[in-house]
Amino acid sequence: MIWARSQWIAITCGGRARSVKMSGLILARHPLLSEREAAESGADRGAQLLVRWHHEWWNGNGYPDGLRFEQIPLGARILRVADAYASLTDARPFREAYSERQAREHLLEWTGLEFDPRVVKALLALEPFKELKGYAAEVEPPPDSKRNRG
Repeated sequence: MIWARSQWIAITCGGRARSVKMSGLILARHPLLSEREAAESGADRGAQLLVRWHHEWWNGNGYPDGLRFEQIPLGARILRVADAYASLTDARPFREAYSERQAREHLLEWTGLEFDPRVVKALLALEPFKELKGYAAEVEPPPDSKRNRG
């Protein structure tokens, strides 16, 4: 059977592996399911809500509640940008990891739509630090390619 808009994947929540048929509807429920997992793990209500709203978009096209602009708590807007950067700079089964430059370009491209412009500006203004660099490694050419083979 071919699934046009869904696929079977394994998701780990709270240390328990679950096989879930992921579709657009289920994907949009991910923040709600994660909010519940945070509650069951004993996280306070503020942390639960940050998890719930970390897929809200600056322009209101996010989910699960369609919040926009300052309706989205600052912590959730920061988490949105940090999560996007970490996701972009981590390899996925369907694409290679972005370089730091590519990830920064993506954030700039989606600023004002998906991301709070002030949060993106703050992230991009940071001096490079170990934790941020750990996600995005610039691809170095193999040592042999640096030699002059004339």
